[in-house]
Amino acid sequence: MVNGRSDATEERAGRGARPVRVSLLIFGLLGSAVAWIVHFNLVYFLNTLFCTAGWRGGDLVVFLSAIPFGAVSAASGLVAYRRWRELRGHGSWEDGVADSGGRSGVLLMMGVAGSVLFTLLIVLESFAPIYVPTCGEFVP
Repeated sequence: MVNGRSDATEERAGRGARPVRVSLLIFGLLGSAVAWIVHFNLVYFLNTLFCTAGWRGGDLVVFLSAIPFGAVSAASGLVAYRRWRELRGHGSWEDGVADSGGRSGVLLMMGVAGSVLFTLLIVLESFAPIYVPTCGEFVP
């Protein structure tokens, strides 16, 4: 450590890495989880609405709801990955896992992994109405 700065901090500063904005860090880390939470609750709301009103086509609406929420979740992961690459100086993924680049790097890597998980969950939730009827015998 020189003057209170670690060697890794000096190395990143030497590569021209700039700090990650807080708003991008939050979106990269939590954007996909929030998209999944909203989509999960929206699916239940749409099922309830279509079943109690006796409307047809609720399955299609639930299926199509995955498009915007999946896009937001994937965009969150893409933002996290791009900022992580910027922070790492365009190094490889394997090098970044070994030396993530501090707290911001770790949070951005978590955002990428979370985005993969939550995008997959959004897609899988939307396929459920294909296999399981949403209203069953409740629709007249």
